[in-house]
Amino acid sequence: MEMLPIAQKIFSDGHYQPVFYLSRNVTSDQIELLKQYQMDIINKDALDIHQSNSTNPEKSPEKSPFWKQMIPFGVREVISAWREYKQALHRVKELLQQHDIVALILVGDRHIGWETAIIKESQQKSIPSLIVPFAWSDPDGNAEFRLRKPNGLWLHGMNRLSNRIAAFFQPQWVYEYKGHKLLFLPGGPSLIAKLVGIMPEKPWSLGGGKANKMAVESQRIQCALVDQDIASEKLLVTGKPSHDQIYNDIQEADHETLRAELGIESNQKVLLCSLPQLAEHHLLSWPEHWKEIEFLLDTFAQLENVAVVLSLHPKCDRNAYQPLADKYGAVIADERFYNILPICDVFVSTFSSTVVAAIGLGKPSVVVDFYELNYSFYDDAPGVVIVDQKNLLHPNLTKLLTETAHYTQMVQTQKTHAKQWILLDGKATERVTHELYHLIKTSLITPSIK
Repeated sequence: MEMLPIAQKIFSDGHYQPVFYLSRNVTSDQIELLKQYQMDIINKDALDIHQSNSTNPEKSPEKSPFWKQMIPFGVREVISAWREYKQALHRVKELLQQHDIVALILVGDRHIGWETAIIKESQQKSIPSLIVPFAWSDPDGNAEFRLRKPNGLWLHGMNRLSNRIAAFFQPQWVYEYKGHKLLFLPGGPSLIAKLVGIMPEKPWSLGGGKANKMAVESQRIQCALVDQDIASEKLLVTGKPSHDQIYNDIQEADHETLRAELGIESNQKVLLCSLPQLAEHHLLSWPEHWKEIEFLLDTFAQLENVAVVLSLHPKCDRNAYQPLADKYGAVIADERFYNILPICDVFVSTFSSTVVAAIGLGKPSVVVDFYELNYSFYDDAPGVVIVDQKNLLHPNLTKLLTETAHYTQMVQTQKTHAKQWILLDGKATERVTHELYHLIKTSLITPSIK
């Protein structure tokens, strides 16, 4: 969804043909969306893999042969990494031979494997690369995710000899978090990636690899990345293409019709909640996750004269959430988050990139953190309250929804400082494509219709 506006703009400009290389985890909805917009897909094998998985969704992963289980885990880990990375490089070389590619648009340059492989091979052919992130990625969040994985501390910490060796030779790969020294990727695979030339120099930071340039959505993000030692000349403040949809909706959307479709009465205020993906992102177990979701919905249900609208992350299974929504009188929206945000009065989420959009629209927000994440990114965000104690959630929401002077002050604070956090003028896609064309023009490739 972040790439589609860019692809449409490139197509309409007529200088180049946008094509998509799909992840092997592509969904049928994503495939249908690309077909709807008549976008070309160049790795047809992803479609075949998706079709195979769709026809047999319950297929269990094959068990490793007995002889493989006899090999020590660390050795298997290295062998597997070597095979995966060499296959990625081979696949990339074939791709570049088969297609006349003049530029890459990527979501990052530190996803070790196919992404870093195509950057490496493309640079040898003077093909420029531009990162357009779909979400903010914080080193603390990445570290927390690794610590909460099963055996996460053992996999990424300094108890393993291979990790200590990697940390000794490449200290910039180490990130200290909550008293632990961690590697982004375990030591063996990290060293193999370094050996074949696809290991990013600063893997903990978005933009820490070898892409030529990176489009960032705001001055705030730019400053945060510079603080993480990402070169300022790599960063281009363009705004986020998907935020153009918010701008266009403000100008064109029929908010009254949307409220009616969601069953919101004319006198009701709207609380929009982007439900936390605690289990989907392996931050909590599923039983713990459902307990936390039920607490949120129960708290919302106690608010008077408030319609509760839920926005689900693409990872969330709507069928699993619908019974709880029905139980507590909440509505799960079919529309994208960006479509609903303009009609809400208060926004609730955990630490999410969506909060930035709420700031831009002057929507006071509550960031809930009952999960001991303690991220600092929104500590000084305008019009944002971080609530880390459950008994404080209802009072904070009540204050926002009933005390007009307090609410107005929050909105005014957001309006005063919003430009530091988000560019909301409908021109982000145009700025991104302008920078892309400039990259192509200044590369060693002679631009043509390709």
